[in-house]
Amino acid sequence: MTIGAIYLYRLNALRIQKHEVEMRSSKMAIYPMLLAERDREYLKQLRRNRDAEAELMKDVPGWEVGTYYGEPVYKLVPQDTLVEPIFHEYYAHTNPVDWFRRAYIKLRS
Repeated sequence: MTIGAIYLYRLNALRIQKHEVEMRSSKMAIYPMLLAERDREYLKQLRRNRDAEAELMKDVPGWEVGTYYGEPVYKLVPQDTLVEPIFHEYYAHTNPVDWFRRAYIKLRS
């Protein structure tokens, strides 16, 4: 009786170990794709923010998108460098409800 229980326990433990290896491998395989999709969506939102700024400020004389009345905001940073916006700038042109959900996510949990 005891030997049979040990045998069944060992079979079950091996099956669980194989399942854990399979799950870990699948997570490691899909993780880079998820990061790439997240980064792609981040860049798309930055583009939407630029387009919204251009639409909003199109009637202001002398305004250029990404500058402050023609003056670059970051003068020592090369032209093609990505300067990540702060949280409030990133959500500037979104629905306030979405902004609140993101800003205070810990309060709702």
